[in-house]
Amino acid sequence: MKFFCISFFVIIYCILLPAQNTDSLFNVFINRYQTTNIQNMEPYRIENAPVKCGFPLMMQVYANFNNYNETQKSLIKRMADRPVMHKSIVSPSGFFRIHYDTSGINSPDFDNDGLIDKDISWIGLSADSVYDYQINFLGFLPPPSDENLGGDEKYDIYVIPVGYGETMIDCMDCSTSSSYIKIDNTFSRTFTRGINGGRVTIAHEFQHSIQLGSYIIRWEDLFYYEISATAMEEFIYDKINDYYQYLPNYFNSPHNKSFLRMSSLSDGYDLAIWNIFLVERFGSDILKRVWEIMRTERAMDAVALAIQEKGSSLKEELSEFGIWTYFTNKRALENKYFKEAKNYPLIKPSEVIDRIEGRQLNTYCVSNTYLEYRFEKNGFSDTLAVIISNSYIESGLSNPQALTQVDLQLSENYFSNSYRISEYVDIYAKLSNSMVFSDVYIYNNVPVQFFSRNIISSPYPQPFKNSQKIINFPAEPGGTNEAELHIYDVNMMQVYSGNESIKNTGQTVISWFARDNSGHKLSSGIYFYVVKSGDKISKGKFAVIND
Repeated sequence: MKFFCISFFVIIYCILLPAQNTDSLFNVFINRYQTTNIQNMEPYRIENAPVKCGFPLMMQVYANFNNYNETQKSLIKRMADRPVMHKSIVSPSGFFRIHYDTSGINSPDFDNDGLIDKDISWIGLSADSVYDYQINFLGFLPPPSDENLGGDEKYDIYVIPVGYGETMIDCMDCSTSSSYIKIDNTFSRTFTRGINGGRVTIAHEFQHSIQLGSYIIRWEDLFYYEISATAMEEFIYDKINDYYQYLPNYFNSPHNKSFLRMSSLSDGYDLAIWNIFLVERFGSDILKRVWEIMRTERAMDAVALAIQEKGSSLKEELSEFGIWTYFTNKRALENKYFKEAKNYPLIKPSEVIDRIEGRQLNTYCVSNTYLEYRFEKNGFSDTLAVIISNSYIESGLSNPQALTQVDLQLSENYFSNSYRISEYVDIYAKLSNSMVFSDVYIYNNVPVQFFSRNIISSPYPQPFKNSQKIINFPAEPGGTNEAELHIYDVNMMQVYSGNESIKNTGQTVISWFARDNSGHKLSSGIYFYVVKSGDKISKGKFAVIND
């Protein structure tokens, strides 16, 4: 949750503690909430403790809730209690109840005019607009009822000093939970001031309430909760652009940013552009689809599956995202790539190289690394940007700090199995491990994109688990973009027959949802496949495991 989750806009520093360090988490949690929620807590006050982002801290504390002793559990529950305020009103739609104080330091004043009723009215109207967009337009499920915890079943918003805002869940150890939102009472200490700060805060926080209440609570995927919530600000309030302030965190060091790990305060907020990119590529329905899949899959697996349903692959889209993030600021092109690209920072390469030569790189899983070559060719100063995308999800999920090695060979002379990057210049390239990595070359601001179109020799993943949902089979184009797929059991009884599209997304394959002709999952066992495209046939066997 951006600085939405901090009681101060300016902080000294913010660290993420290991989830297993429950005492440290507890101490920081006490320090975070003692000034606003708890009275008479002096025995538990931790001096000079680091300030944590409220939402990531809350999620980690709740994930470890059962590891605390009863006294700690009681204190955590008390700090999560809803504030008691002077007054409340119901939004025009009737869905929200907005709680506020009519006097004192907690009373709302977004524009220094002292007109509390006007400010609260704006909050109600904004909340209704946010609900209409996320629920009625995008089709997300609304957050569940809180069973009258806020006085009735309406969704509760509390206007109280919090910096921007935060979403608090009601159940500490549940897979989903009802929740409530706090938003700041003045928005005078935030990047976006006044009511516009309130608007984007409600858009952000209500997305969190949807995620936590109707889909899944999973603290390991915090970064994607923030990607989704921050991007929602842009989708609903396109002109406010509060997220701009976080973009340098990504653009200044993209090679250090994995989509699988949360390592700093701004992780997620700076990558809101990933969801903006996905919507531009595939339409807004992909937003909800990712969260539907996330109920059973980790975030980036869910993203990859949602992209695959659209006929592409994470590998190809990560490379395309690399191109989009390259053409920003002074390199922005009219009516191409990000609509607001001219307002984004320039991407910074991990290295600037003054000769054509290769590199051996260690890259984070699910990340992009940018190299920049500057050299003279035929008397002219030329620039070659290289974007190397690492789409290796599996290794990153098991170890978010994992690095994967890749070799980039680059030469002005042809070598075995290399390809020429441009018809205008003699530079030849070859990238190792094309199953995981892809490479993009931008020569003097003109992109030349390469994907290894390998024809695989066997199905993958193998063995196939039904929880993986999609299995890929070898397919060779035979004058058409479609292939016949036939599946047989060990008794040579046909269990599936149909036409599938051939996809060129890193490998030339057809992807199948692993359901028989009646729509049922396959039983565990050995199966045979036949793929026919034109006059070309591939066949073999594969194993299925029900997990």
